[in-house]
This record gives sequence, structure tokens and C-alpha cells, in this order.
Amino acid sequence: MGEYKISAIKYRPKTFKDVVGQEAVTSTLENAINKGKLGQALLFSGPRGVGKTTCARILAKKINLDEDENNDYSFNIFELDAASNNGVENMRNLNEKVRVPPRIGNYKIYIIDEAHMLTIDAFNAFLKTLEEPPEHVIFILATTEKSKILPTVLSRCQIYDFKRISVLDIKKKLEAILLEQEIKFDDEALFLIAESSDGSLRDGLQILDRMINFCDNNLSINKVSKNLNIIGSELYLNICDKIIEKNISEVLIGIDKIIANGYSEIDFIIGLSNHFRNLFFCKNENTFKLIETSENLKNFYYNQSKRVDLDWIRKALNITNSFEINFKNIDNKRIHAELCLMEISSIKAEGENILKKKTLKNDEKLIIIENDKNERTNKNSLENSIPKYDSKEEINKDELKKKTPKLGSGFKEVSSFSLASVEKKRTFKKRKTSGDLSKSKSIGNESNFTQEDLERCWNTYHDMKLQNKEFNIASLLKISRPKKNNNEVKYTVISDINKKELEYELPKLTEYIRKSLKNDFIKVKIDSNKSIKKNILFTPTEKFEKLVEINPSLEILRKKLDLDY
Repeated sequence: MGEYKISAIKYRPKTFKDVVGQEAVTSTLENAINKGKLGQALLFSGPRGVGKTTCARILAKKINLDEDENNDYSFNIFELDAASNNGVENMRNLNEKVRVPPRIGNYKIYIIDEAHMLTIDAFNAFLKTLEEPPEHVIFILATTEKSKILPTVLSRCQIYDFKRISVLDIKKKLEAILLEQEIKFDDEALFLIAESSDGSLRDGLQILDRMINFCDNNLSINKVSKNLNIIGSELYLNICDKIIEKNISEVLIGIDKIIANGYSEIDFIIGLSNHFRNLFFCKNENTFKLIETSENLKNFYYNQSKRVDLDWIRKALNITNSFEINFKNIDNKRIHAELCLMEISSIKAEGENILKKKTLKNDEKLIIIENDKNERTNKNSLENSIPKYDSKEEINKDELKKKTPKLGSGFKEVSSFSLASVEKKRTFKKRKTSGDLSKSKSIGNESNFTQEDLERCWNTYHDMKLQNKEFNIASLLKISRPKKNNNEVKYTVISDINKKELEYELPKLTEYIRKSLKNDFIKVKIDSNKSIKKNILFTPTEKFEKLVEINPSLEILRKKLDLDY
């Protein structure tokens, strides 16, 4: 137990070459040492766990190794924790100590960690020494929050900015450690650990130690994702397949299993957004390189991205983004997440709409062609049925009446140039349209529904309007209750203005109610009733006048008591 060392300490870099992901900083420091152009006040700034203190220690050792590499120069390195030594007295003691030259070697190095924790008075006490330090002293200030350090201090230092370490660099380092320890692992599992470390190699090594103990020297993607409480990429790929197929029921079953396993709705949707982002990057060769994951997963992403277009992905990302923005303001998180998935599953790609339009146009053309054919056929048959006479022959009107085919028992002979013919045409059109309407009515759905079904449907539509931030329409839908009368729905509002406002929404409302209740014959009628009153705030004077109307003796009492109103 006593011999065990955590990976963050065991594999801490001892040379600049071992430092991961900070090539710009390490090469600059090495060149500065070789050319003898290193400043006496340095500031290392960057996120946690990226190698600031490690580089400071390597630099401190490397400076004094010019003469004899066998000598121990650790006595020349002093580390000060500014979090616990942040007062003026600590800085005064430091100012006195720096005057003493080193016993061996050329330099004394003072590493001040968490430098942003120093107080303003401590910084001011340290300024003069920092500006003109003795020749044998080098100060290295390390901080994670450069913005908290005084500008007067920053102006006296050479600043080196350390960046977040990439997922790929962290993964390679973890892979090298596991290969050295002869531990089995999945490539995807290492990428998952690297992503969870958030750019910090130290965090990645801490997670790796925990995973080795949990997985018993066999790091699989399932075990790692379970321990880190992260939804695996395989699950996102499966649920995205169902979304693309518009299989809403399977999608809802999938999110039910995810929530049952203890994952939160917001974490799932954020992960789904990242999944859509990867699909978006697969659409271009240049952006494909930005996906930081295993080659196996990249192939899965690429194959799935072929099933959707860029417009579909853009709409899906907009929906998930809106979900994340509104998540805090929603009480029922689960329904919010399910609604988000239903909206994504209902997205229609541009290609589908264009195809429908083309199909519709082709169908219309076919109908017109068929009608022209029918008209020509009828015309030809009618012309053939009428007997032809030579110009020399005398036409007998009675004989012509007998030989001319009858158009129907309800039709009489009418001249095509008379007013009566125009009237007959109108009557024929009316009969035709009424017949078409009767046919369409017989085709439509007419399911029975109750008053409770109607109110439930009405309230759902109201909630949808609230969700879309259409607060005016939502408030109009809550003025009264809808009333069912066979297939007619009556709804009463306060004024004619409310009626006009709601009538703009009426087509959408009617269509929604018809679809929800599966009845194509429902009609919604809006009435205005001025007798319905809202709760209005009255002034004290108005209240008193109202009470006097009810009981006039209150006015007499007011006068006797000499009250204001």
C-alpha cells in the first residue's frame, strides 16, 4: 500500500520532451535557456492540470545543470503556495530571503503557485523586488486566473499561456500508460476518459486510476460509461436511427430506459446535440477531421450522416438548443425532453417536400389530361350520334328530335345562345359540386368524443401556445370553457376584439382538434359575450360608490361622520 503512487505523480514529466500538448511553451523556454535570454520574472497561465507547475520545476532544474549534472540543485528551488501565504508579511520575508545567493549553482528559483490568491497589499510589497530582482534569482508565478493578477504585476513578467490539452493527446498518453502496465482496453473507452478530463491531463490520469480499479484491468466502453455516468456513443447512434426513421414510439421507449438508468434529461439532450454536431462534421472532408474519437466510431457517424441532409441536422440542432435554453423554466422535465425528441422525429427534409410538390404537380397534370380525354370522347360520341344531312336535303324538325339522343330525363332542349342555357350551366355546376362534397363527407373520419376529450385537447393546445411563447393566444383560450354540441364546439369570449383575435387562430385550432379527436366534421364557433366580466382592480372611491348603489344609507353615514368618501 505504501509503495503505490497515483499515475499523476508516477508519470509526471521530468523533461520538456515528456510534457504533453504544450510544444509552443516548452520549445520557447528551451530556446531561451540555450540562448541565455530567459527573463527573471515569468508568469505561467492556463487551466488546471495542463503542466504549469511541472514546467516550472523542469525549468528550475534545467537552468542549474550547465556545470555539473551530478550535483543536486533541489536546494535552489523554493515553492510558495500563495493560497496559504498571501499576506504582506510573507512577501516581506520573501524579499529578505532573495538577497542571499545560492550555495551551489547559478540561480535560486522561486515558484509561486496560485499567484492570483495574493492580496493587493502583498502584490504591492512584492512589486519592487519583481521589477529589479537580484541577478541570481528567477521568479515563476503560476496561476489559473490571469485576470485576477494586477496589471502592474503582469507588465513586469514574461507571460506564457498554457492551452487545454486536446482529447487525442490525452488519449495517446493514457494508451501508452496502459500498454506499459499490460492492461486491456477499448479505444472508445480511452476516448471517453479523455473527453471527461476536459483538457486536463491530471484529471485524465485520476479518472484512469479509478477505471483500472473498477474494470479490473479490462477497460471496456460499457463499464467506463457506466462508472462515469456518461451515455455511450452506441446508444446515441441507436436512438438517432429511430429518430431518422420517424419511429416516435421506439424513441420514447429509448429515453424511458435512459431515465430509468439514472441519467438526467438535460445530460441526454446535450449528448444528443454533440452527436448531431458530429453528423454535421461528417458532411465535409475538412470538418470531418474535427471529430475527436476512434476511427471505428467515425465510420459509424459517417454512415449515419448519409441518411440525413444538412438542413435536417441544422433543424435538429436548433430544437435541442431551444430545449437547453428553456430547460430551467420547465417544471415537467421529462415531458419537455419527450416533446423535444418528438419534434426532431417529425422534421421533414427539403427533399421530401420537393418530391411531394413534384408528385402533386404530376398528379394534377394527369387529372387534366384524363379530363381532356373524357371531354373529347364525350364530344366525339355526341357528334357521331347526331345524324348528318346533306345541304340539299330538307331537314324535318320532328325527325331530328327523334334521332337526337336524349341527355337525360331532367334536361330540356335549350338554345346555347339564350339566358336559359347560362342558368342551366350554373345548376349543373351546383349539382356537381354538391355531389363532390357529399362524396368527400362520406370519406372523412367521424369518431365520437366526449366533453372531457374536448377539454383535454383544448388544454393541450393551450399548453403548446405557452411553450411557443404565444401568450396572447394562450390567454384567450383560458377565458371560458369550450362546449360540445354534437360536432360543433362553441367557445365564448368577452368582446368582439377577442373574437377577431381568436378567429385568426381558428384554422390551426380547428385542424388540431380534428386530428386529435379523429373527427373531420368538427366545427369551432367563436361567440362574444360582454356579460362575462374579468376581475378588475377598483380604487377605494369606486368601491364606496358601488357599495352606495347597493345600500344608499352608507352615504348618510358618511356625511354624519364627516368622512372623505
